[in-house]
Amino acid sequence: MLCLHQHDELEIGQLLGVLRSPIYYCSSGREAIAIARAGALSCVLTPLRLPDTGAVKLIRALHRVAPGLAVIVIVDSPGISEAVEVMRRGAHAVIDSRTLNAGLLHHVAPLVNGW
Repeated sequence: MLCLHQHDELEIGQLLGVLRSPIYYCSSGREAIAIARAGALSCVLTPLRLPDTGAVKLIRALHRVAPGLAVIVIVDSPGISEAVEVMRRGAHAVIDSRTLNAGLLHHVAPLVNGW
């Protein structure tokens, strides 16, 4: 699993630690694409906006190097139009950062563990 989210890495690690899957952290879309190209990832967690790109461009690029890779977009106070747009462009799910604890395991566990 790859995490680009700028949330507290400790918080994400604690939430997803129960899955016993490696978590790779990176800070840019470019780095995420390189990691996806190099190995098998079960999913990518990303914010809507990154320093070097946005989620829609990142989803397209990741799907070029790893077709079918699940990309979960974490947004702060999502507008309906933003959520619909990233889902239309291939996001596996959109999670509101205010409900991160509840939404993250629900969406990630089946991808990582095949539940």
